[in-house]
Amino acid sequence: MTTKLKIITLILFVGLILNTNVWGYTTVSSDITTGTAVWSGTIYIFNDITVNTGATLIISAGTVIKFNTDAKITVKGYIYAVGTSGSKIYFTSKFSGLGERVATGFTAPGDWGRVEVNGVGEATSVSRGIFKYCDFEYGGDIGYALYFNEPNATNSSVSYCNFKNNYHGNNLEITQADFTEDIEYNTFDNPTGYYEGAKISQSTIAKFFSNTITVNNTSSSDAYFYFYYNYIGADATWAHNSLIKLLGATEIVALKTLTITGPSSRVLFSSRVGSESSDGKITGSGHFTFDNGELIIQSVAGISSGTTAGAIRNSGARTLSTTSKYSLLTPDNGGGAQVTGSGFPTSVGVLEVNNSQNVTLTNGMTISGALKMISGNIVTNSNTLTLGTSTSTLGVLERTSGTIVGNFRRWFAANTVENVNFPIGTATNYLPVDIDWTSAPSTGGTLTASFIASDPGENGLPLTVSSVNVTQCASDGYWSVISTGISGGTYSIDLTADGFAGITDFTKLYMLKRANSGTNWSNSGTHVTTSGDNTTPVLHRTGMSGFSEFGVGSTDANPLPVELTSFTANLVDGKVELNWETATEVNNYGFDVETLRATSDEWQTIGFVQGSGNSNSPKNYTFVDENPLPDSVEYRLKQIDTDGNYSYYSETVKVAGFGIMDVNDNTLPTEYKLSQNYPNPFNPSTTISFALPKTGFVTLKVYNAIGEEVAELVNREMNAGIQSINFDATNFSSGIYFYRISAGNFIETKKMVLMK
Repeated sequence: MTTKLKIITLILFVGLILNTNVWGYTTVSSDITTGTAVWSGTIYIFNDITVNTGATLIISAGTVIKFNTDAKITVKGYIYAVGTSGSKIYFTSKFSGLGERVATGFTAPGDWGRVEVNGVGEATSVSRGIFKYCDFEYGGDIGYALYFNEPNATNSSVSYCNFKNNYHGNNLEITQADFTEDIEYNTFDNPTGYYEGAKISQSTIAKFFSNTITVNNTSSSDAYFYFYYNYIGADATWAHNSLIKLLGATEIVALKTLTITGPSSRVLFSSRVGSESSDGKITGSGHFTFDNGELIIQSVAGISSGTTAGAIRNSGARTLSTTSKYSLLTPDNGGGAQVTGSGFPTSVGVLEVNNSQNVTLTNGMTISGALKMISGNIVTNSNTLTLGTSTSTLGVLERTSGTIVGNFRRWFAANTVENVNFPIGTATNYLPVDIDWTSAPSTGGTLTASFIASDPGENGLPLTVSSVNVTQCASDGYWSVISTGISGGTYSIDLTADGFAGITDFTKLYMLKRANSGTNWSNSGTHVTTSGDNTTPVLHRTGMSGFSEFGVGSTDANPLPVELTSFTANLVDGKVELNWETATEVNNYGFDVETLRATSDEWQTIGFVQGSGNSNSPKNYTFVDENPLPDSVEYRLKQIDTDGNYSYYSETVKVAGFGIMDVNDNTLPTEYKLSQNYPNPFNPSTTISFALPKTGFVTLKVYNAIGEEVAELVNREMNAGIQSINFDATNFSSGIYFYRISAGNFIETKKMVLMK
């Protein structure tokens, strides 16, 4: 008896379960060629099984189907696997326990192949699969655990199914199938690091409803369903799903409607800058409705009203919710400033901005629920971004980082309130306004705040504030806070003067107030000592009434600085000429000139220009970049005081034309140019840049001091534009080297120095 038990145990371990009388298994190893087969109990799939065209496989509720390694079922006819909530059907590994006499602990994702509904190439080319209350686990070693690839699977459906422990999250794939039935109430659980719950491509999905994804049984906002180039050939509803990631066009045919709804529904219109053709987008002549959930837009064009750009391009009717959430997200490759677009709703429930390259409003926008600033600036231009819709619907601001560059409006009720933030500023500096209503206004309304980055002037100065003499007003800019509908009440206000130049003692700064630019600065309310530091001072005032304009005043303790009135760049004979002018100077030692290359995020100093010390009259300066790098696109000035303090001017200049790429227009160079390597001298590597006005064959070689070729860096066809090649001289000795380019009829040689 002992010997027999050992033999049986060995047979179970290797999966060769043949004794159906002992274990109750039915081993299936041959195809279903005709008629109808019914499976129940526990089925063991020893090798690949095919349900042929015209044949039908019915799997009863409660059936457990165990697969040998790599085994799969291919259905070219029909399969009906319909369980119940209390009696599911399992597609699983031969090692799975499920309460049976099989050793546990041996299961692993990818133990078996897949169930494939695929009639492609058959004479009738019709197959059908119905799966309800099924569990797919430990499969997917040769693709997805459940796979549809059948153009005529018009009545297939997958509902109330669970997908878990499948290899790399290979759960469900649907390709070239027309699902006029439904995919609903399915759950997908992926292993850590795998976020794709299902892949659906080139198909019509009429109903995609309440499908959810977890990663190791934990909810993840990054997990998604991958929709790639699909068609809406029948009215379709996608509702209450975890994130759907669209890549490529989802085309809605004429007279058909795609509706996205449900508060938990999230749809991401994926985008990569430079790969517009594969952007996730809605196209076609049908209709598109979004009435609940979240749309996440990566397209740099946002939502356009036209049909050639942006995330939504259908020519049929569009209905976009004015109470739901819209998110603007950095494109996948990490670059690309966005605009909201002419078709973006002007009223939304929630707006989330998470684009480090910034978002610009095409039109004004009102947010009834919440403004979520995750990263990047919001540029309003002449438009206004409004949070709240009335004195009873104020909206909520959630800010992690980023600045509103332009006009930001907020609603206030007739109540006291603390720490109401206006996160405004410039492209480079965060200059918020914070308001406390210490006594309630008699009527509520709105405040609209903005920062104006221009010299406010010094009308009305000097002025006595808290027994000190305020003699000057910072030229960096001023704040405008305009009230509409609010009357009465007393408030406190904080202003953050981040990056204001010339501040050496922040405690000697004082908030000034005036009605408008044509009136004098005045001393209103009660001064509270400025907090923060010289880089980020925070000015305070209490007991204030009425709103208008606010500036930063100072005693003579803060020189408040060298005032720059202009800064320009021009291309002259292949050289960049920089010109700037100051109106006044205090303790100005001089200027470092810096450039920013397109291939780097670090500014580099390329020269110094002596300042004029102290001056009350305009001074003009010039600097010439004799040999600009082809991929240099921006220049800026670093002003240095005689005591070593310094500040950067927020204004930069960009040059377009020969040898310089314009960051907005991507202008191609008009002639060949070889630039001096940078850095030079170098150790052990350096970058060699060159400009190509047209595509062609290029060679770039390095020679030693006696003319021997020591390295070939380029020997191939290259595209027109700015090109940069790295030369690694780790294995070379110190000395003088020459590099020589040949492109078309252009040949040029330059010298470089390796210094170890």
